[in-house]
Amino acid sequence: MGFPTDMYPVLFTIPRVAGWIAHWVEFLNDSENNIYRPRQNYVGYGKRDFIEASERKPHNYVIDAIASKRNKRREASQRHKDEEERRKVWIYI
Repeated sequence: MGFPTDMYPVLFTIPRVAGWIAHWVEFLNDSENNIYRPRQNYVGYGKRDFIEASERKPHNYVIDAIASKRNKRREASQRHKDEEERRKVWIYI
């Protein structure tokens, strides 16, 4: 195309900036802020000795992960389909 070699970084960066701005706009519009991940600083335990899994104490707590928007939509869609199927069963009985 005839661009000088010195222009390659600029030509590479210009389209990237458009993408970065698009991500920033999505971050501003996303109420759950799933796109942007801030710096994470570990504040848990320091260095500990390794304990074999068979020797560890059992725990009784539940680890509940936060579902993403995609999973929430998928689960809502599946619940809707299940409700539709139950309605069909009642109609035919």
